[in-house]
Amino acid sequence: MTKEIKVTVVEASEIENYDEDGGFTFKHPAKYYFVNAMGQYVYIHTREMKVAVEYIKENYDGRYVVRTAKESKSDANYTCTGSNTRKCFASQLKKTY
Repeated sequence: MTKEIKVTVVEASEIENYDEDGGFTFKHPAKYYFVNAMGQYVYIHTREMKVAVEYIKENYDGRYVVRTAKESKSDANYTCTGSNTRKCFASQLKKTY
């Protein structure tokens, strides 16, 4: 028994509306979404990203990637990472002072 997942489809023209101050007027209806081949934004109403990924695998054969529309207090799932490109910096990290 699986729970039915609510899905909202929004046209791209609805998202790109601006107000007088130059900002967007669109409010995302759900936390997770993907853009289908027709350019529509498909929002998946769920709290967990794992459920959204499984929904795409079942219904779209895993052809799309889940994106996050809203900021969240996730458990160490960061959207960016840093790296150091200096050649001899790693040896400095191993030293204890």
